[in-house]
Amino acid sequence: MDASQDFDVMQLFNAENDLLGVVSEVSLPEPVYKKIPSDDPSIADEVTLASLGILAFSAEDALVEAVRQKGFTKLSLRSPSVEIIGRGVLKKENGKAVLKLSYYKESREGKRVTEIDPFHMVEVINGLDLGQRAREALGLSPEDL
Repeated sequence: MDASQDFDVMQLFNAENDLLGVVSEVSLPEPVYKKIPSDDPSIADEVTLASLGILAFSAEDALVEAVRQKGFTKLSLRSPSVEIIGRGVLKKENGKAVLKLSYYKESREGKRVTEIDPFHMVEVINGLDLGQRAREALGLSPEDL
């Protein structure tokens, strides 16, 4: 994910795909990967943990309340060539709406560029599915997810 490319204006849609309004100053998330030593003696190497980061944008309080759901919130931000889908906990911090991500997908020109879904072991970066071999090794098919 390239946080250096942020967007000035995007349309905001809720989980039901209803257009709610326009948001500004959209900042893309910057994932953080940490390696920690394993306490399990059967795991010889370090374990990599990922934090997806936050998706932040400027929006009026009423718009944030309209899209917020109990627990996890799913939202979509769209411009003519980019679509961003995020799931997580939505809060209002320092005058911005902040979505602490548990799922993130970014498509450009209709092509999936980035998708990170730790629960389903999906990690697509620059269109390359890095989690595919792990899912295959575990015998998971797309229907299982």
